[in-house]
Amino acid sequence: DADAPDSTEPPARLELEPVVSFRRGCRLESRFLDGCRHVPLVTIRLARHGGKKRPFYHVTVAEKGAKRDGRFIERVGFYNPLARGKDEKLRIDTARLDHWLGVGALPTERVRQLAKQWRQQQAAPPPAAKEHEEAALGEEQDAA
Repeated sequence: DADAPDSTEPPARLELEPVVSFRRGCRLESRFLDGCRHVPLVTIRLARHGGKKRPFYHVTVAEKGAKRDGRFIERVGFYNPLARGKDEKLRIDTARLDHWLGVGALPTERVRQLAKQWRQQQAAPPPAAKEHEEAALGEEQDAA
């Protein structure tokens, strides 16, 4: 039969099947049969904790498909929007955050804003140190 396909040729593959791999410490990507493109499989987002009307958030690194408050890979900080007085409002481990950003994790917009705010807080000296420096300058001027 001339119409019969040659049995030595492999069948043609029409659909694209993603082959997804996640390895800790490696660049995250999704490989398709027709090429390669970057698809973030890991996200850095807020997980809500605390009670009713008393929110408290953990900054977590989690797989994209995991539930908001569910399984996570690593907890890299916290955010307490109701912090008052001397309570700590925000803390982020920037070394771990930079590591995950370096391997391709994608932060949410809110986490990006919080990370920027945290870096600005760390760059500026605390208010107590400013007052101490101003007092020292005042004493030097009085002595002169």
